[in-house]
Amino acid sequence: MPDYKHWKAISSTDRLDDQTLRLILGSDAAIKAIAEHRTNPWPNSATFAKVAWLQLDDRHGHVQAGALVQVKLMIRDSKKYSATKGWEWARWRGGA
Repeated sequence: MPDYKHWKAISSTDRLDDQTLRLILGSDAAIKAIAEHRTNPWPNSATFAKVAWLQLDDRHGHVQAGALVQVKLMIRDSKKYSATKGWEWARWRGGA
């Protein structure tokens, strides 16, 4: 699995339906494509990670990340993954 923990944050979301916090991270190729406005289509080697944690609320309006729920990856390679419009996906669940 790519070393996504050192990638830059692109966006964050929270999901009220499953009480998770999510952070979307981008590889250097993805960050460069964003800076250069080359996202349609994304260049090959652009890779994204969406990391989800359980949402912890201290009942005073402060929310923080709890246990790791999952990590999802999206990898761009228009030739290798041509059958899926140039993208491959993977998901790891839980901290183990």
